[in-house]
Amino acid sequence: MTTKADMKRLLSKGFTGKEAGRLIFHDNWLADTGRGGFLSEKDVSSLKAGLKGDKDIKEYNLYPALQVCRLHAQGSQDSSSGG
Repeated sequence: MTTKADMKRLLSKGFTGKEAGRLIFHDNWLADTGRGGFLSEKDVSSLKAGLKGDKDIKEYNLYPALQVCRLHAQGSQDSSSGG
């Protein structure tokens, strides 16, 4: 299990936009599927604040769009299965 100290150390190193997006996407998926996320709101804010340059920001911005698509697809499956 990842400790708060581990997360602090990882967040301090900085991430690319793709890495930050994937990490937040995975955390959201875990939380949405009842497995509990591992990032706090402060962690997410730190990840976003650490993005440097247009390339990282553009890469990061792809992941919230993927999150919306995932949630839409999940909702479609739930409604078609009667859930």
